[in-house]
Amino acid sequence: MCPAAAQVSLSLPPFTATHTPRQLLEIVRAVSLHADADAPTSVTTRAWNEHRAPAGFPDAPQAFSMTKRLGVSWAQLLRAAHAPPDDALRQLRNFQADKGRKGLTLAGVFIALRQAAHRLGQTSVNRTDYVRARDLILAPSARTRHAATAACAIPALTAIDDLLKRHGLSWEQGLERAGLEPPERIVRSGLSLEEAVRAFVEDTGRLPRSRRQIFDWADHRGVALRRIDRFTEEFQRATTTVLAQRELDGLPPVEVADASLRFESAADGSIGPQKVRHRWTRETLIAGMALAIRELGPGRQLDQRSLKQIAADRRDLPIPSYSVVYRHLQKHPDDTWDQWRREAEALSRASA
Repeated sequence: MCPAAAQVSLSLPPFTATHTPRQLLEIVRAVSLHADADAPTSVTTRAWNEHRAPAGFPDAPQAFSMTKRLGVSWAQLLRAAHAPPDDALRQLRNFQADKGRKGLTLAGVFIALRQAAHRLGQTSVNRTDYVRARDLILAPSARTRHAATAACAIPALTAIDDLLKRHGLSWEQGLERAGLEPPERIVRSGLSLEEAVRAFVEDTGRLPRSRRQIFDWADHRGVALRRIDRFTEEFQRATTTVLAQRELDGLPPVEVADASLRFESAADGSIGPQKVRHRWTRETLIAGMALAIRELGPGRQLDQRSLKQIAADRRDLPIPSYSVVYRHLQKHPDDTWDQWRREAEALSRASA
C-alpha cells in the first residue's frame, strides 16, 4: 500500500452513510493513491473500485455512487481529492456549483420556486423553506438512476442565488416574477425602546440619560432590545410618550438619571425575558435544537423562522437562535443545517 494511502486509511473509520464530503474526499484520495501512486488523478473508476478493499475501505461505495452522492464527475472528484488539503473542499464545492449552474435559466428558477411552494402548500417560500422543500422533492429519487435528473429540475439554493444576482434580482423580486407572494417578515423579539424606557423608569425611578445608560441597564437586567435604527429620534419620542402616560395615570414626574448611575453588579428581580448565556459547542447547539423541536410539537419541522421564534419565547431554556447556529456552522464547513436538524430530531426522539 502507498504510505500516504495507508496513513489516511488509518485515520478514518469504516465507511458509513454519514461521512462528510471532506472525509469522502480523503477516501477517494487514499484509494486512488493505492491504485496508482504516480498518477492518482488518472485512475479509472474500475481500478478505483478494485482497490477499495486493499486500500482499507472495503465498505466504500463504488466510484459511480461517489460521483452521484457528491454531484460531480469522476475527473472532477479526483482533481478535488488531490488538491492541497486546505483547498480540496473549496474545489469540490466549485465543481458542484458549476454543475448546478449549467443550463439553468430564469424560467427554470421561477418553476423551481413554484414547485417548492407547492410542495410545502404555501403561497411563498424563503430560502430556508426552499432548501426544505427541495430535500422533500428529491428524497424519493435519491437512490435511483433518476437522481441526477431530479436534481437538475430543482437546482440548489446557491445556483438560484447566483442566477438571480447575475440578473440583478433579489429573492423577493424572484418570487414576484414567479407569481408567488413575498415571504413572511420575521418579527424581531425583545422590548421596543418605549417599553425599555418605561421599564427603566419603573426600575430606577429615573429617566435614562443616554444611549449607553439604557443599554448598560438592559444588559445588567438581561433584557433583550429590538434593533433601533434612529436612536435619537426614537428615544425622544419614547421618553415623551412615557412621561405623558405617567401624567395621565396620575403618577409623579420623574427626573433624568444622574450620569454617575451605573449598572455593574447584579440586582434582585428581573424585567422582561431573561437571556441565557452559553458557551455554545456543536453538541450543545444540537441539544438546544432538540429542545426547540420538543417545544414545536409533533408534526412540524424545525426551520429558521420557528427556531428564532422559540429561542425568543423560551429564553429560560438553552435554545440557540438561528443566527447563533448559522455562525457556528461556518466553523464546521463539512456540516449543514439539515444535518444538524436531523441529529437534533434523533436526539429529541431518544429523550422523549
